[in-house]
Amino acid sequence: MSRTRQTVLYAVLALGLGELVGWLWIASPGKGWLTQFLMWTPGVAALLLTTLVRKEPPRALGFSFTGTGPWLAAYLYPFGVFTGCIALAYACDAVLRTQLIVFHPEVMKATFFGAEHQGLSLLGWRFLSSLLVMLPWLVLALAYRFQVPERFGRARPLAAFLLWAQVFWFNPGRWWIPPGTIGEELGWRGFVVRLWKDRPLTSLALTSAMWAAFHLPVVIHEEPLHAFVPALAFLASIAAAAAVFQALYLWSGSVWPPIVAHFSWNFWNPFILGNQYGPSKSVFGGVIWVINGEGLFGLVFNGLLTVFLVLMWRKRQASATPLRME
Repeated sequence: MSRTRQTVLYAVLALGLGELVGWLWIASPGKGWLTQFLMWTPGVAALLLTTLVRKEPPRALGFSFTGTGPWLAAYLYPFGVFTGCIALAYACDAVLRTQLIVFHPEVMKATFFGAEHQGLSLLGWRFLSSLLVMLPWLVLALAYRFQVPERFGRARPLAAFLLWAQVFWFNPGRWWIPPGTIGEELGWRGFVVRLWKDRPLTSLALTSAMWAAFHLPVVIHEEPLHAFVPALAFLASIAAAAAVFQALYLWSGSVWPPIVAHFSWNFWNPFILGNQYGPSKSVFGGVIWVINGEGLFGLVFNGLLTVFLVLMWRKRQASATPLRME
C-alpha cells in the first residue's frame, strides 16, 4: 500500500476513533478520564497500521532512548513559550494600558506528604513529581536502547509486555487509565512523521491539520472555547506546535522526546498560564485565551518557531542534506 493511502487510512482511523470517543466524552461531562482514552486513539491507529499493514513490529515507531539532549530540550521547550507569552502580556499591558495578565501565585495550594504548600513553593514539588512520572518512560526507553527484551529469547513478548505494564502501572491515577500523551505521540509523530520523514514539509502539513482537527471535541465541550476567536486561536496554536514536536522526533529518531514535550506542556501550561479546558487556579491569571500557551500568544511564539523550522527544512531539502538535526 502506498504511503499516501496509508496516510488516508490512518487519518480516517485516528480521527474517526477520536471523534467517537470525543462525543462520548461530550455526552458524559463527569467522566474526564475519557480524555486519556481519546488521546490514545492516534496511537491505536498507528499500532494497527504498523503491525497489520506495514508488517513492522511496534518498536519501529521509535521506542529507544537516543540521547539526553532531546529529552532535556523537550522538557524545557514549553518554558520558552511560557516566558515569551508572559513577557508579551506585560508589554501589552504597559504599552496599551490593558490588563491581560495578573500575577497571583498565592492562590495555588497543594498538599505533599501531609504538608500544605502554597504559591511558588509548589514549583519544586511539581518538578519532582514530573520527574517521577517520566521515570518509568526512561526505564522503558533504556531497555529498548540496550535491547533488553531481545535477551529473553522466546520470552521477548513477555519482557516487552512487562516493560510497558510498569509504564501504565506507575502512571498517576487509576491503573486502567492510560497515559494519554504517549498515545498521541505514537500516532502523530511515530507514524505520520516517520512515514513522511524524507518530506518534512508534507509531514508537517499533515500533522498540523490532523492534530488541530483532533482537538475539535475540546472546542465543543469546553465553554471557554465556545466563542469563535478563542476557539480559532486555540486550534491554530495546536497546529503551530506540531513543527516543534516534529523537529524533536526527527532529531532524536524516537517518540520519547515528543512524549516528554507533550507531557511537560500539559503539566505546566495550566499551572502557570491557566487552563483553556475550563476554569482553574494558576500562577498567572487574566485573559486566558490571549496569554495562554494554547491561546493567541502561544500561537505567536509557536508560529515563529514554525517559520524558523520550515525555512530550515526547505533549505535542507533544496541542498539534499540529511533530515536529522545535528
